[in-house]
Amino acid sequence: YNKMATGVQFSSELQKLKRFIEATYGPFGRLVSFPLDLKDGDDLKGCCKSISARSGLIYSQWPSKGPRSKVLLNTLTGLSQKNKDGGKFAALLLTRILLSSIEDDSLPKSKHVLSSMVHLVLKQAAQFLGSPCCSCRVRMDHANLESMSVFVKSFLRSRSHSILNETDLEHLAHCILKGFVSSVPWEAPNDRGSPLLHEPLRIVTYPGEPLRNSRVIEGVLIEASMNRSVKKAIRKGPRNAIITAVFDISLAGDSEEGILQEESFLIKDNFKNVTFESVIVSKIKECIDKLIERGLRFVACQKIIHPAVKQHLARKGVIVIDRLSIQHIGSVSEVAGGHILKGYHSNIPSQWLGSLKDIKELTFGSRKYVQLIGFDSMCHTLVLSCYVEQLLEDLKNTCSDTVDMLRHTLNLPFALLGGGCTETLLAHYIRQQIGECDIRGTGGSTRDFERVVEMVSGHVECIAASLEHYSGISVTDSIHHHCWSLPPLDDMDYPLNEETQYMNTMYCNCGMYLLRDLPPASLLRDIRTGLLYSKADLLPDRSTLDTTCLETHPQETLFKETRPQETLLKGTHPQKTSFKEPHQRTKEVGTIVVYDDLTSKRDTISDVSDVILKLLLIDT
Repeated sequence: YNKMATGVQFSSELQKLKRFIEATYGPFGRLVSFPLDLKDGDDLKGCCKSISARSGLIYSQWPSKGPRSKVLLNTLTGLSQKNKDGGKFAALLLTRILLSSIEDDSLPKSKHVLSSMVHLVLKQAAQFLGSPCCSCRVRMDHANLESMSVFVKSFLRSRSHSILNETDLEHLAHCILKGFVSSVPWEAPNDRGSPLLHEPLRIVTYPGEPLRNSRVIEGVLIEASMNRSVKKAIRKGPRNAIITAVFDISLAGDSEEGILQEESFLIKDNFKNVTFESVIVSKIKECIDKLIERGLRFVACQKIIHPAVKQHLARKGVIVIDRLSIQHIGSVSEVAGGHILKGYHSNIPSQWLGSLKDIKELTFGSRKYVQLIGFDSMCHTLVLSCYVEQLLEDLKNTCSDTVDMLRHTLNLPFALLGGGCTETLLAHYIRQQIGECDIRGTGGSTRDFERVVEMVSGHVECIAASLEHYSGISVTDSIHHHCWSLPPLDDMDYPLNEETQYMNTMYCNCGMYLLRDLPPASLLRDIRTGLLYSKADLLPDRSTLDTTCLETHPQETLFKETRPQETLLKGTHPQKTSFKEPHQRTKEVGTIVVYDDLTSKRDTISDVSDVILKLLLIDT
């Protein structure tokens, strides 16, 4: 009885979490006020300190009432941190599969069999997304900035929860693309890894100004201020360079960090009448003086620098910035070159020092920054501004995810169709091909595997339907298996002219196919209810349409591509589909305006397939 009660409670928590994630899923999902207060149903009450829709914040504040819930939330938090944008997709897929394992009696009774089968299906689905025969993939042309701009705007639009108007969206996409292209090295990648050996674009935020004031600047920004007298007296060395030393140890004089063990013993034995701090400070000054003789003009330290050392450096005309984060120390070392120094010995080699082209002081809003400009122009920073301070962190994460997506396309130059079309195509592939896999290692029957395949494919389709938030109908067609969002049929009582225009301007969610181009015999299946519709249900008398009044696509054609396509299903009878390498034939597709990140989606599904083995085996 206790196990049954615990299972019912866990099922109720899963339902609640699933509904909540669905409400925030996609570009039209709702924003959430934090901290969460979910004591009374799903209503969000309490003091609002921030507004966001990030999955990591939701999982960290979601109340857990049992060990299974804690394990699930910890798993979702880990997936969100690893896959970022794929966090909500992973949450919806996991919660749906877990709910089915509890409530669906037709699935295998053995949790070992069920988890092995689900793992096999998801692994095959992830491999399909990365294979050349995947019909969801679109090749990215990095030489075509216009198509890349469409790609970036689609990614931003789908993750900004409609808080960006078209002007801001265009400007932000331009800034991201400009900063990213400027950060990509010209040299060919080496054989050991990615062509990008560093973080391509850093992001700094400040509130109080409109988004259109965001810009990309050269170098690295550090929130600090400079002594004006030192700034005016700064001198450049050979090649007009500012010699730089970067320390990641404490220069406060209260630690043995940075000195050799033998030196520590000598200091304690020979300087008994003086403080240990004064001796360490003297050694630091001695090291600094040697470096100044070699032209040192800028010192950056991750930890604290002793006030006496700061005054000594200021008198010598050296700019000092301390208490930097690990991220900033890495950025400074990268823009300046050289090595990160882990000691203050007098014999530090000159080649370990870096060099900067210029140091400037900038002000954004009420914040002052030091701009470090290196001789390598690949280091850039996106300065992101917004009137609403609560949305800045979300915008920063969205821009960061967009940059990561662009980095992924350098190694794998493909994107996925967005708007739910990849999910419906993937569900069709699961039904048609994965059902024929070798299941001898799972320990279950063919009939059990068929039910698992249908369960997983249905859940993947329902995730696509979760993008619809306005009482519309999410359907998939029987020809291309793309996802379509249609208004309720009761609202389709248009005059003939408006019906004609509606059919001509209704594209699938990714923008590839037009509704009027579907064959008359094609069927549209409601993803949620399974009901079938035909084009006759949308336009009762297709023959009466005046084709002369058909207009072109209302959006400007920004990206047309020729790529091999395959006919997934012919006619209305469900036939087997060949997912082998398609024949190379030219077909002009529609205007693709919605994209998704291939690497993130593939890795998310692969990670879910791994964690499902553990979650399904947890005893209730």
